[in-house]
Amino acid sequence: MVKPLEGEVRELQSIIYGELTQGRVSPNTKSRFFEIAEGCRARGADVIGLCCTEFGMIVNEKDAPWSCIDSNVRPREGAP
Repeated sequence: MVKPLEGEVRELQSIIYGELTQGRVSPNTKSRFFEIAEGCRARGADVIGLCCTEFGMIVNEKDAPWSCIDSNVRPREGAP
């Protein structure tokens, strides 16, 4: 399992509570989220887990440039 780096985790938490829970997604936030995901992929991740309710505001399984699983969708649909 590849996780975001410690500083990236703090940054994601700030994004979640500072923007997403307020219903906002800035272009910089989306760009940074994609950079963090790409960093995980560069370190060996095959799939990106969208493991926060609000991450669906940034990207979804259908328009992501990489394979991802949205934890808010899969429990309802069943795992692939």
